[in-house]
Amino acid sequence: MIARHTAVALLLLSSAAAAQGKDLPMVKQPNEGSGRVYLCSMEDALAASAQSAAALGLDVTRAPDGTVLIASPTSWTQPIDGISFTRTFVVRVRTLSGKETEITVEEESRGRDKDPWADKRVGIFHERIASVVGELRPKKVVIPKHAQEMQGEATLVKQTDLLLMRPTEDTDALRAWNLGFARSNPINTVEWKLKGDVPLHFTPLSERRLLVMEGSARITVGTRTFWIFAGDFVVVPKGVRTQLWLDKDARATLFVIETPAVDESKTVWLEGKGGKAGQP
Repeated sequence: MIARHTAVALLLLSSAAAAQGKDLPMVKQPNEGSGRVYLCSMEDALAASAQSAAALGLDVTRAPDGTVLIASPTSWTQPIDGISFTRTFVVRVRTLSGKETEITVEEESRGRDKDPWADKRVGIFHERIASVVGELRPKKVVIPKHAQEMQGEATLVKQTDLLLMRPTEDTDALRAWNLGFARSNPINTVEWKLKGDVPLHFTPLSERRLLVMEGSARITVGTRTFWIFAGDFVVVPKGVRTQLWLDKDARATLFVIETPAVDESKTVWLEGKGGKAGQP
């Protein structure tokens, strides 16, 4: 109860700051309307939207696809600037680029009546999201791009995606899915048993394909950061920065295919020094 009241108090303060013309560099201009572009990742946009709704006393439910939030009023909902939040909001989040995400906030009741405070409530909701996004923005200085580094995106195959794919072989003894094949390139297969973090690095000559056998980890590939779990498959293009984190005392086993085999003497470490924590 104390935490919720504190959050509401902080939001009231941020509202006053916004009213005094506080600059919001995390929102792309024009900063108006129900749909606004935020300079953040989709993960941060979802987190900021959920935190803002909860601090306003709204009950948050996420749709199955993860990109839509339903924020409904509860007994905790408090008026802001004399305006009551008594209606359900639908918050939609859409990635525009690696650094830009669109957040659309709408009231479910809009269109069925003429509420003069509807636009004001949407504006207040966006102000809260902008404030939280500003707090979520990384404080760490961005490491500059290396001369040999390339831009690229990860290919992520979730376990649910794999189950929808047609097996290349399906017998009582074996079910096999072809996740990628390159006959002309030498291939090396490795099993990683991780019990620590793998610092930021890239392999300039080799692509890596990672299959999570057990456990979970958080991975960055290029500009994207996401969680991977048992059954997930990730392709890390050559020359693209990558990093792995594990929760404290966590373990993870990964089956790794390198094309061609990684030459460790040519691996470029952007953070840390030398060895990859937990690799055999």
